[in-house]
Amino acid sequence: LCGGLVALAVLAAVERAARAELLADLARAASLAVAAVLIALVGLVDDARNLRARYKLLGQLAAILVLIFGGGYRIDMVTVFGQQVELG
Repeated sequence: LCGGLVALAVLAAVERAARAELLADLARAASLAVAAVLIALVGLVDDARNLRARYKLLGQLAAILVLIFGGGYRIDMVTVFGQQVELG
């Protein structure tokens, strides 16, 4: 529930054109919402039970896999200390 609310807040804040593009592809929108819920759930469980780092990392990995395989998201470039690194 909390993750869904966070996803809706982010969606409301996104520029109108970007929002329309995201909602045009429901698979991408759904995968983003599922990933947000997973991250929120990991955070809630961590707050309640003080999860070990490995389990938090597994939750984050699950969210990433949902984005990659469910929504077709990919990262082509990252910026590290002001330097852009191409990932291929």
